[in-house]
Amino acid sequence: MDIRFQSEMQNFVNQVDSGPGRRFIHWLLLVFFAFSAAALFLFLRFHGLSSPDAFDEAQLARNLAATGRWETDFVRPFDAGVLSPDPSSLPEGETPEKLDIHAMPETRRAPLHPALLSLVFRATGLPKTGEPVEKAVYPWDWVPALSNAFLAALAGFWILALGRALFDNRVAALSAASWFLLAGVWEEALASGGTVLALNFTCLAALFAIWSDGARSAVSRALCTVAAALAAAGAFYASYLHGFAAVALALYFWTAPRPGSWKAALGFLALFLAACAPWCVRNAALTGNIFGLAPYATLAGTYLFPDETLARSFRPALFSFLPLLHAVQAKASLALRESAAAGFGLGGLGLYGAAYVLSHLHRFHRATSQRLRFCLLPWAVFALLAAAALRTPDAGGMSRALLPLWPFALVYAWAFILLELDRIPFAHPATAPLVVAVLFAIGALSYVFAVMPPRDRGPYPTYYHNSVAWAASRVGADEAIASDMPWATAWYGDRTSVFLPRTLDAFRRFGEEIAPVQAAYFTLLTRDKPWTRGLADPSAPDHDWYRIFSEGCVPRDFPLKEAHVFFGSDQMMLVDRPRW
Repeated sequence: MDIRFQSEMQNFVNQVDSGPGRRFIHWLLLVFFAFSAAALFLFLRFHGLSSPDAFDEAQLARNLAATGRWETDFVRPFDAGVLSPDPSSLPEGETPEKLDIHAMPETRRAPLHPALLSLVFRATGLPKTGEPVEKAVYPWDWVPALSNAFLAALAGFWILALGRALFDNRVAALSAASWFLLAGVWEEALASGGTVLALNFTCLAALFAIWSDGARSAVSRALCTVAAALAAAGAFYASYLHGFAAVALALYFWTAPRPGSWKAALGFLALFLAACAPWCVRNAALTGNIFGLAPYATLAGTYLFPDETLARSFRPALFSFLPLLHAVQAKASLALRESAAAGFGLGGLGLYGAAYVLSHLHRFHRATSQRLRFCLLPWAVFALLAAAALRTPDAGGMSRALLPLWPFALVYAWAFILLELDRIPFAHPATAPLVVAVLFAIGALSYVFAVMPPRDRGPYPTYYHNSVAWAASRVGADEAIASDMPWATAWYGDRTSVFLPRTLDAFRRFGEEIAPVQAAYFTLLTRDKPWTRGLADPSAPDHDWYRIFSEGCVPRDFPLKEAHVFFGSDQMMLVDRPRW
């Protein structure tokens, strides 16, 4: 009995030391490392949602969980004007059917990330809105934050698989570990989950494309191609911009060194387009564009439409194509010039970004690694140019647009570093591992500095959930509130929230042609703008509103007569009747 017990114990020890048990321990340690990095960053840096993208996706997910319909509480006057018929364009005597802004279809965002987040809300329960919460952070803000952090941590395991498929275990382990210790990864994850979700699908699509090269049969190769196309479609449904990674993967299939590779590339593209077609048809039916109204974001921040004046304009007179193209080109050129100092979106990678760029001067022996690297370049250039054209003041610079490229950049950067170190004849065998450790530590400095004290202040200014929820609760569920932060009133207050129209005339026309708005809510987003350029100048975007909340000049025919200042003097409301 003792001999049998000792034999079984010895077998168990051997399994743990060199068999499946050892691999299980390695995986367990990696999972612990990934989620520890995420938990530490969240605990020290998260103080509530602070990105319009994050607010918008959260309220979309809640509405989808509650109603099962793709509707938004964030109403842009421009979008409402596009989705409803213009009375002046109808035959005389015909009355147009008004758009129901309480069931406003969402026409700008890709649907997949809000859909996944809505499943989380169905599991945890719908958020409670409009109720005071004696906590610094709105408790339901943690749901999208934890969901996005999980997606960022999950991406590290796809990076591990990419490193092993393209190079070896050393590259894979260092790339994945570096990913978990990049502050930019976690910051972007908290700001916009759609991009991080697209990143996961892009990595998965690339993995299937790589595995198709090593497939031993035509059936296995075909299955990998189908899986890659579906994963690329998932990236499109998570973020329209990053769906264009499918072009890079199609090029990868096309350049495969085997007969009939062009058939695989065309089959991949056909499956990708077929998977994306239903949503494109839906967008085209509503707006006339397969991407919905998302392309109009390129005009935001141009000299023709400064800041968000286009989204806040109701039925504006748009210019012809050439002036619009010139405005977008000027905006993109300025964005590229300003982002040059930050490494065109790769600056968040720090040392690894530089190593990735240098890796293009080296020829890797493995044909798969060499092919994929150059096939990714057209997608990277397109993403950079598109990000420059789409950039808005709150879009997080260029890093978010290139974030799905970061996993590939990390893998190639570490492969280049290790190959160069292997070429150097160090006098002592411990020198090369020491250099690797130093480089890894330098790459992790962004994370270290991010979690070091002092801790960041809370989200106010501008966002404080109780004040936003109180303001939103002044209107009923069947009424609407105009705000300079409608994404926040939609999430914290669960009210139909109209992006504050640019002028008083636009406010009146919106009320007459679409629906009346019972309140206007001003925060530091408007009240703290530059005095001359943003408010006092008659040509400034908020001059009409400035005269009301600063000079008390309320026109006689303006529907909102009652004013209330609260939260010190930071915030103000105009309402149609006393509501407090």
